[in-house]
Order: sequence, then structure tokens, then C-alpha cells
Amino acid sequence: MKNFIAILFLFSAFSVFAQGEANFWFFGENSGLNFNSGTPIPISGSLNTREGCSSFSDSNGNLLFYSDGTTVWNRLHTPMPNGTGLKGNASSTQSAMIIPKPGSTSIYYIFTVGAKIDGGEFGFNYYTIDMNTAAGLGDVIAGPIDLTEGKSDLWTEKVAAVKGAECQTFWVISFAVNEFYAYKVSSAGVASLPKKSTVPYSALDRRGYLKISPDGKKLAIAHMSNYSNGQSVADSFLLYDFNTITGEVTNQRNLPLIAPADRPYGVEFSSNSEKLYVNASNDFNSDIYSEYNNPNNHFSTLYQFNLSSPLINDIIASREIIDSRSLFRGGLQLGPDQKIYRALSKTYDIGIPFLGVIENPEKDGLSCNYQHNAISLNGRNSAQGLPPFIASIFSQIEITGLDDNLTPTILNDQTIDLCIGDNFNVTPEFLTGTATYNWYFNNASTPFSNAANLTFTNVTAAKDGLYSLVVTQTDICGITKILKGEFSIAVHNPPIINSTFTLKQCSENGISNFNLNEANEFLTLGNVSLTVSYFLNYNDADSNLNPITASPFSNATQSTVFARVENQYGCHNIAQVDLLVSSTSFITDYLITVKACDNDGEIDGFRLFNLAENSAEIIDQFLTGQNLSVSYYKNLTDAQLEENEIDQNQPFRNESAFEQTLFVRVENDDNGECFGLGTHLKLVVESRPEFDLDETVIYCLNLSPITVSTYNAKGNYTYEWKNENGTIIGINPFLEISAPGNYSVIATSSEECKSFSKTINAIPSKIASITQNDIIIVDDSENNSVTIDTRNLGIGDYEFSLDDVFGNYQDEPYFENVSPGFHTIYVQDKNNCGIAQIEVSVIGYPKFFTPNNDGYNDIWNVLGVNENFYQQATVYIFDRFGKLIKEINLYGEGWNGTFNGNLLPATDYWFSVELVDLNGNVRVKKGHFSLIRR
Repeated sequence: MKNFIAILFLFSAFSVFAQGEANFWFFGENSGLNFNSGTPIPISGSLNTREGCSSFSDSNGNLLFYSDGTTVWNRLHTPMPNGTGLKGNASSTQSAMIIPKPGSTSIYYIFTVGAKIDGGEFGFNYYTIDMNTAAGLGDVIAGPIDLTEGKSDLWTEKVAAVKGAECQTFWVISFAVNEFYAYKVSSAGVASLPKKSTVPYSALDRRGYLKISPDGKKLAIAHMSNYSNGQSVADSFLLYDFNTITGEVTNQRNLPLIAPADRPYGVEFSSNSEKLYVNASNDFNSDIYSEYNNPNNHFSTLYQFNLSSPLINDIIASREIIDSRSLFRGGLQLGPDQKIYRALSKTYDIGIPFLGVIENPEKDGLSCNYQHNAISLNGRNSAQGLPPFIASIFSQIEITGLDDNLTPTILNDQTIDLCIGDNFNVTPEFLTGTATYNWYFNNASTPFSNAANLTFTNVTAAKDGLYSLVVTQTDICGITKILKGEFSIAVHNPPIINSTFTLKQCSENGISNFNLNEANEFLTLGNVSLTVSYFLNYNDADSNLNPITASPFSNATQSTVFARVENQYGCHNIAQVDLLVSSTSFITDYLITVKACDNDGEIDGFRLFNLAENSAEIIDQFLTGQNLSVSYYKNLTDAQLEENEIDQNQPFRNESAFEQTLFVRVENDDNGECFGLGTHLKLVVESRPEFDLDETVIYCLNLSPITVSTYNAKGNYTYEWKNENGTIIGINPFLEISAPGNYSVIATSSEECKSFSKTINAIPSKIASITQNDIIIVDDSENNSVTIDTRNLGIGDYEFSLDDVFGNYQDEPYFENVSPGFHTIYVQDKNNCGIAQIEVSVIGYPKFFTPNNDGYNDIWNVLGVNENFYQQATVYIFDRFGKLIKEINLYGEGWNGTFNGNLLPATDYWFSVELVDLNGNVRVKKGHFSLIRR
């Protein structure tokens, strides 16, 4: 039985919200969520942003408006009057924060954080929105009001907000250089003078989130990256204390992250303010867009820190990686359902149509249950940002339990394990104002108690279940709100055990050290989930006081002890253990040395040994006729106490590189208690040869034989090379090969230990073989093209260039929009076996010419014709009446626009071309062209 007291600490008792204000989210590429049903439903909006966004609803969850910091959209998703051109920026980490004016039902302030991107500018401003205008859709009636005090160029991209301790107030916090600026918002408006807090850290990167815990006591800020010599290096993730009375930020603590994902960006607290999460990335950057936009270059890690301890070393030690994967940076945001959502994108420009979600943020480590791609956005992409809200919206009742030492433990969303017969009390903290309490069991619709306190006496299994508390409080500020919290009780039976056991031992003088844990298996009936501890008397065992050391324990102290057998829930039973000592003798001074090569999968001085092979030789050293067994241990204490015996049924891998001596225990199985032991088995591992060999090499069939060689050998070895047929073809460290294929080599040391076989694959390749038969030309067209038929080029991996042997090669064997004339095709083997080339002809007929002797278009002729491609080429030129003006040989210069030495007038002329290629094929073309005089 155990006593337990739970106290409800209502750290959120000054919240003015019912959480409906955060029920609509708009973010990413026209994405959004509606939480009004209790489950996030994907919706769409007008906002399209990479990062910054903000939204706000009324206390009933009715959407009011949302913004990316530059535009304010009303609930109909259209811009408000005067709602464009605000000084935020969609590329600012937290571009906007919306705050209702205390004491007003219609006035709201929108604080904007700028960025110098796409014409924007740095800075921190606010605007005033009146929801009583524009038929209740709202209007931006004032602003911008500059809050930077002339330091706009130094401002970061961060803003957060929380309820102030003073009635009807909020704090809006931002950061510049090394100062926090906290502006109080009250019924009088936004204070003109901020509360400044200078901290030891100066920001070098504007990016990254700023968040305040829902209870208003802690503040975390992510300074994402710094740049050194053009390379991104980690900046800092910092934790502070925040004072909701004064707005002061104090007590800076650095929370280190793990490379490469050590550039913090997204930040969020759990609703009970005890867990802190940060989403960090490697912040990969490149001036080459294809590299920067490659998802494989980006990596992100989601971390959790436990803030329950005030000690920074405890907080750092609690760091746990929740998720790591290829992912771009992303924001984190606590939702109305107390879950934390994670923005997902592959790169800055490639979003993902899902959000990740931390299902139970209050739980430790991986028990928080992060689910990736958990929330579908119906095909609309998430980017990097999620809308921030006033942190106080998400605060909840904090249930803290006190153990027998009055050590507090937070129980929100946890399970309290009780035993049958336990007593359990729950007492809420005193609340200001008035409060009513409703306790619900297992989600029942009717409360089972309206009392503030719950008392459980002699707990039974019927009390097992979920307990939910709903408190309606009207505080001293006159604000009425609903506070909620829940925990579970699990009631367990005590373990089933054997109540007595006798341990036996051998000794020369009747005194021996026992390992009491040898009784554990019998006492627990083999249930390894049970915990056993030992005591000198029954009452200590029952009260769990003054436990004794189980191993070694001497029977000179006491010959009877008591075991407390406890399950994982703290429920227990008591057993009695008697200690019996017998005398025996032992023969020592014997050593077996076993040598073997390092023949496992790694070259590290470790290998597997069959220890059982040595047992017969060891037993032969003793008198015959005894029923002896042999066991092996790593140290003397284990051998004496029979702890951590090495399993002889499994191969043993030495734990000290190259050499290890084991303790051998020889025991008489007839009495089971007498034994002899000592360092009797020495294991020696001989090194396996090590060297390097390239995995592949290119063998050009058109070039000379090549030589391949081992390298980085760690000793003087002999070698044996084999071809694919297993024939030995070389005994040197190198080998000349004259044909493609696989060649393997093994090295042997002087100790006859053989290396792993290594293989080099000589991959064949060859310069291309190309002829005119491999060329397909489409000419005399609007889009002349050249196609290379690759089927007969050869076995190489080829790429192609037109007219430039040193130019840009392409994989596609096709060129279009080719100008008429003669061109050279270059075919290059990617494996450096050579470049082949061939000349091609593309026929074309000019549409006009201008014979004015200016050097341009002075002559008309058919392009792409010479004796290398055509054995005969003649053209006839006629005027519009059909009169033959000129007959020209296409191998000549062409026609200059004269007839019998006289200039002909500018007009259209007709031509007839007859081409006979080298194979005797005749090609006839008729058409017309223009003679233009200028």
C-alpha cells in the first residue's frame, strides 16, 4: 500500500480565454485548419506565405480575420479596407501577432514584423482594427505605429504575447540585437514605452521563433544561424524567465543542440509549460538554386527538453530527439486540443500537404507520440510557418502530486498507478474570486462530484479510469473562464510470489558471501518484470525502509533475510530467504591459450569463440568420477557471485581487442554449491590483413591495357589475384588487365590470416562508331532537326554536342531548330574513351536576299549543299513571267540579283532546284523568294 496526495495547481487561473480565439488557422499555400469540432478540419484561405502568418477568432470560435503581415483578410477572405501594404512580410518568421484590446469587444491590434525581402523592410509596427466597421467585417483604422525607437534595421523576425498578471493587460514581446522589448497592452491601448531587458546574447540571425510558455513564466527564443566564410554555423537556442508583472526577461540559459540539425527555428511549450520543443535544421544554403531546392540537402530534428527541474544541467540532460529526417525548417504551434503541430516542407519552395503532430506533448521523450504527416491539408501545402497566438490561450489546470517525501510530480495527462487498498487524495489550490468544480469519470456527461476535493480510501479496481476536472472561475478581475485538466488512475494487484526460499553456498570456514539475487527467479516465479529488494526484517521490507546490498551479502551478518517483491506499479508482497553454507575445496593454476584469426565481419581485433570446445580439456585437469560443469565469466566478482555468466550455447565475442583472459568456474553439480575458479582461459585474436582496392575501373576497348593496384596496405602481405573463372592470374600487389571483367584479390599475413576478398570490376567502354547511316535529318522545314540513331554507336555511355567539341554535351541524341548549312556532330564517351565526330548537311532555302554589298544577304543560294553530300546540284531562277533569269551551280557563289550585268528590280522570283545525292537519289524543290533593294 502507498499513500499519495495530489494538489491541483491552477497556474492558468488568470486566463481570459475559452480557447476559441485560436480555432482558425491560416498558413502555407492557402492552407488552413478549423478546430471548432475538436478535431482539426482542413480548410482553405486567401493567404499564401512561406513563413509569417497570424489569425484570430472570437471566444466562440467564429473567425474574425487573418494576415501574413502585409495584408489583412476578413472572415469572407477578402482584404479589409486599408488592409493591404502593412509593414510585415510573408517571409518574416513571425510576421504578425493579433491582440484584442482589453475592455473592448471591437478593437484589435495587429503587430507586424518586417523583413527586407521583395521590397520589404525590417521593423516592428502595430495597426488598429475596428470590427464594428464595414458591416462587421472590420477595417484597419490606424497605423502603422513604429515601435523600434529608430532601431528598425536591427530588428529580428520575432514576436510573442501572453496575458499580463495585471487585470486586463497583455505583454507583446519582440527582440533586437541584445534587448527584449515588452510592450504592455491595456484598455488604454499600446504603451508607448516598452520594458527593455538587456541580455548577454547578441543576435546575429533574425530568423527563428520566439515563444512564451502558457503559464507566462518562461520564454524561449531561437536564433537560427550565423555565417562564417559563407558557411552556415549554428547560432543559439536560449531559455529565459519571464515576469508577467513587470515584463522583464531574465536568467539566460543556453540549450545546446546536436549537429547537423543544430540551427533552431520552430519553438513551442506544452500546455502545462513543463516541456519545451524545438525544431532545428542544418540550414543548408547554396547560391545554386537546384542544390538549394534539392530536398536531399535539407535535414531537420525535433527535440524535447524537460523544464520540470530549475537546474540547467538537468534540463540539458533531459534533451531527447523525437524525430529526425530529411526536411526543411518548420514552425511549431500549440493547438486548442493541447497538441503541438509541426509545419512541414521539403525545401523553401517545395511544401508538403500535411502537418506533423505531437499527440501528447506533456509526456516524456518518445511517449509524447509524434506522428509525421498526420494531418492532411487536402492537397494544399504547408510551408515553414504556423500562426502564433497569445500563449495564455492554451494554459490549463496543472495537477501536481506529492510523494511521501513531498517531492512534486506533474500528473496532467499522466496515469497514477495505485495498488489495491491504497488511499489517495486530490486537493485543489485556493483560487481567487469564486469557482465551481465538476469532476467527471471516464468521459461521463454527468459529473460524479461537485466538491473541490476528492478522497479515495482503500482503493479498489472500480476506481480505475479517467478523471476530468472542469472548473468555472470568476477571478478578481471579474473575468469568467473555464479551466480543464485530467489524469488517469490505474489500480493494480500485488504480485504473486513464492513466500520462502533457501540459498546454499560452499566455504572452508562456514562463512560466505551470497548473491541474494540468485533467489529472485524462484521468488518471482520467473516474472522478470518484478523488482526484488532485500531487508533484515519483515517490517522494513513492508515499509521499504533500510534495504540491504543484495550482492555480496555475508551470512555472518544474518542467516535469514526478507525479500520485498514489487511490480512496476509499486505493489508488493514479502518472502523469507534462508542462507545455508557448506565447505568444499578447489584446484587452480591452469591456463589454456586459444589463438585464432580475426575472421568476423570487421577488422577490429574481435571475433567469435566457441568456449564450450575448451570445457573437456579443463575438466580433464580434475579427478575423474566427479560430475563437474564449466562456466565462463569476464571478471572475478561475476565468477564468485555467478552473475553475468557467458552463454556457452552462443559464440562469445571478445570484448578487449586482440586479447582477453576469462575467469573459469568449475562446479560440482552433485551438491550445486562447491566450486573452483580462476583466470584459466586466454583468447588471442590474430590481425586480419587490411588494404584498399577501388571497386570499379573503366576499361576502354579501344585503348591499351591498364594496371590496377592495391594500396594503403597495413603490413607486408602475399597476394593472390583471380579472374572470373577462379583462375589465379597474379601474385603481386598490382595486376595488369587486358580485358573487362571482375578481378578479385586476397592478401595473406605471415600468421596465415587471410584478408576479406576484394573485387574490382573493369567496366568496358569504347569510343563511338558513327556513320551517315546513323544520322536522320529533317530539313527544308520550319524546325530543322538532326537525330542520331544510337543503336549502332557502341557499348559506351555517350553524350552529344553540335558544332562544339568543347561545348555543352547533352544526353539526348536530338537537336532541333538547326540552321541550314553544314554542321559537325561530336559523340563523347562519358567514360573518357574518346570523342567521335561526323559532318552533316542541313538543306535550306533563303526567303529573301538584299544585294546591296553591305556584307549581309548579298547573295542568294541554297544552303547545306556541297560535293561531299551531292554529286550534282543545279538551280534555275525565273521571273514572275516564267522567264529564265539565271542558272547557277550550287557549288558556286550563287546569284547576285543581276541579269546581263543589270540590276533586276525588287520583286519575287521563282526557283527550281534539282539535287542528286551520292547514291543517285534525285531531290527537286520549287519555291520563290524576294529580292529586296535597300
